[in-house]
Amino acid sequence: VAVARYSAYGSDEEDDEEGGGGRRDRPEQEQDPALDIERIQSSTVRLLDAQKNMVGVISVSEAVRIADENDLMLAILSLDGDPPVLRLFEEKDYKKHKYEQQKKKRVQQKRSVAKRMGLKELKMGY
Repeated sequence: VAVARYSAYGSDEEDDEEGGGGRRDRPEQEQDPALDIERIQSSTVRLLDAQKNMVGVISVSEAVRIADENDLMLAILSLDGDPPVLRLFEEKDYKKHKYEQQKKKRVQQKRSVAKRMGLKELKMGY
């Protein structure tokens, strides 16, 4: 971790607390809200496995235990459902799912902008 200190005289000092080779770590990425299981306020959830088959309505702690035992990621698909819907993912499958969701969102935003902006046509001739 690099800490920058600024003095009143305008000189900058940089201290490296861990003392490693001058390589800086990337800043931590934002926590994905779909992976934040603590947001679930319901005591039970509807769980889908990696092949999108329904496992059943189970407690949140049971879903976390199943994900840990099978070394899978547990992601929230729908927080609005009753009960909320969670799905087990392998890491590469989750990244693919997340990319597809972002792609759908971009297309949806383009369509909404196109609908708001009126298209006008002008014909010119001699």
